[in-house]
Order: sequence, then structure tokens, then C-alpha cells
Amino acid sequence: MRHPDKSTTIFLFLSFLMILSGGEAFCGWEVQETGTTEFLTDICFVDAEHGWAVGHNSTIIRTTNGGETWEKVDFPDEGISYKFQRVEFVNPQIGYLIGQSHDAEKSAYKPTLLVTMDGGVTWEDRTPTNEAYGTTGSLHGLAVIDENTCYVTANIGGFGSILRTRDGGKTWDINQYTSINSFWGIDFCDKETGWAMNIGWVIDAYGGSNL
Repeated sequence: MRHPDKSTTIFLFLSFLMILSGGEAFCGWEVQETGTTEFLTDICFVDAEHGWAVGHNSTIIRTTNGGETWEKVDFPDEGISYKFQRVEFVNPQIGYLIGQSHDAEKSAYKPTLLVTMDGGVTWEDRTPTNEAYGTTGSLHGLAVIDENTCYVTANIGGFGSILRTRDGGKTWDINQYTSINSFWGIDFCDKETGWAMNIGWVIDAYGGSNL
């Protein structure tokens, strides 16, 4: 095996099970070089071939061959640097990512949500905006149900918030919980049932209606 250089590496999980008389199981990892030295924060695969990873300094990389090679997506920053935190795809074409953008000229950070319809080649800003709550705060967790439905956990206005879109991020609904200062992780096991968490708190939703 080649020794990895200073570029960031991704460990590909190669799962196999060997049933022995003692019931032992073994699994192995293979180091994959990404070609980037940036700090990577999240990774998503929709099948054995198509995957994406995101990170700091506007970094988005993708693979179409199971990670044998990775391609850096050219992301026009126009003076804005992005720190991506979470990425999730529903198929090889449609995906969402969240993070923060930093405008060096204004010296300001703001939450950012981007959507791609072409496998991550180009991205469109679909950051939630609403006169009632604006976009101040931070986005933390991401759960994509299908190509149109997505949930995001956040801290908005100092309150724990859960955002939902049913039209691919064009419009957003929001539920705020004044007794909770922020939500972090969120996950759904199907279209009807999901959970969101805070430190010491977990809330659930059946049908997604009470998130």
C-alpha cells in the first residue's frame, strides 16, 4: 500500500464477515487519497460509486468510482469563504449541504444551505429566509427525505429551531422551541418518523407534522 502524503485521506470501509468456530468477525479499511489538504467535515455516498465530501475553505470533492479518484468541485466564492459542515444526497444528482459563509469585506458569518441538481457540479443558494426569523444563527443538522423534502436543525434568534422544506428549499417552515437553545442532530428512519436532539433532549415526530 502506498503511504498517504500530506493530503487529506478518506478511509473506505470494506465490510466482510468471516464466520469462524469462535464467531469472530473481521473488517478492513483502505486509505484513499483525496488530493486536498483542507479539513473535511462530512461525507455521503448514495451507492458504491457516487460519493461527496465537504469541508473548510469552500471545499467540495466528489467521486464516481467508489473513491479511487476524487475531483474537486470549482466553487466560485466571489470574496466569500464557505465552511461546510454537513452534506447529504438522495440520488446521484440531487443533494443538500449546510455550513457557514464568511464575507471578508463585511467580516460577517451567516448560515448557508446549498442545493445541487447535477451531482454536485453546480450549487444554488437555498438558505432559509423569512422576515419573521431572518437567517441569523447557525445551521447544525441535516436530514434529506427525498428530492423535495429536507429538515434542518438550527439555533435561530437564540432558540432551538427545526426548519422544513417540501419544495426543494424554495420555501421553508419553521418550528421554534423557546425552552431549548439549539438543536444539533436530526434523522429520519422513513418519511413519517424522525428524531431531533439537543444535549439531554430528544424529540420525535410522526408524520413529520410536529417538528
